[in-house]
Amino acid sequence: TSEIGDDIERDPETNCLMIKEKESDFSELCERYRAAFTLLSEKRGDDKNLINNYIPHVNIYQGEGTSLYIWTPEPVGGIIFEDYLKTIAEDPVDCCEHKLYNILNVILTATKFIHTIHTAGLLYLDMKPENMVVYYDTKDESRYEINTGNISVFDINTVQLSTGRLESGMGTKGFSAPELSAGYADEASDIYSLGAMLFYAINICKNGKQYIHQKYGGVREYSRIRTAVQSSLLISGSDINSGNDVITALIKILKKALSYNPKLRYRHSKELMEDLNALIVILAPHEIAKRMGMNVDVSVSDINEKLRHLNPDAALRLLLWHRPLYDYIEDGAQDVNVLIVGSDDISYRFLDSCLQCQMHGVRQHFTIICED
Repeated sequence: TSEIGDDIERDPETNCLMIKEKESDFSELCERYRAAFTLLSEKRGDDKNLINNYIPHVNIYQGEGTSLYIWTPEPVGGIIFEDYLKTIAEDPVDCCEHKLYNILNVILTATKFIHTIHTAGLLYLDMKPENMVVYYDTKDESRYEINTGNISVFDINTVQLSTGRLESGMGTKGFSAPELSAGYADEASDIYSLGAMLFYAINICKNGKQYIHQKYGGVREYSRIRTAVQSSLLISGSDINSGNDVITALIKILKKALSYNPKLRYRHSKELMEDLNALIVILAPHEIAKRMGMNVDVSVSDINEKLRHLNPDAALRLLLWHRPLYDYIEDGAQDVNVLIVGSDDISYRFLDSCLQCQMHGVRQHFTIICED
């Protein structure tokens, strides 16, 4: 973690982090890790499903002499989120709608983790892209696609009781809430870190590097958030990403999560989850249409899950707006053939939406395959 810096190294054989010997405060550092380890072990014992989903392994080892080992996951089958963001920064414009969609879903999953931590009566206080692994989608043999709902969090030495005394040196510059420097923290402090991580993830300037809000002279200068977001290559590279509804939702989330005054932030992680879900719903029809265009299977459960906060009829019409039927008409042809498999509610709604999209001089032919 950042407060130890060069005094941490990774053992190549065990993949553990080792704290190098420090004469004056080694015992204090050890105690901090042990305290966090004890807290998490107790909470994991209370409810095996509560924290295990996000912190699957917590182990601590005392080596010879003044060596302390803290288990951290090797990103086998996944990628550290910071590294994933670097791959996006290499070419932020290509498939930028899909990349923004993935980023938002990872942030949503991280918010669910923070909600789990808070429900357990704990604070994390060091949420940042370097501290979590996002696992690859096991259905994707190319290992290109990530499973945005499957993350593993590590470097847990900052975990503490929400009612406990705040240790000095908590958090990481650029992601930690301003009140931490004054020795105070509550659930809103973790909310701030989530907002800072979102801002960091979506803002990519022309030289390919992400930048964070403190580049603008301090956390109080929120008037520049909109300008920064709109100038990001990830946002400006698409009419969808730069649309007023997406920009408005993004700015609302960032300003509320990054408020300098903790009392003006989201007071509960559930509130942030709701706003993130609402933003994801705006992008969901395009994402589903894109997956259909790539011949990727999209099940009814996928549509129901992504569009559960949106009127299904409006969602399907929006899908046809982004992937209109005339895209599938060959040059000079006057017919378009549509195959609908299934006779469930979504199938009939899709058929009805297609019938409302009449095209002058074009005949639509529908084939519906139903169960016997």
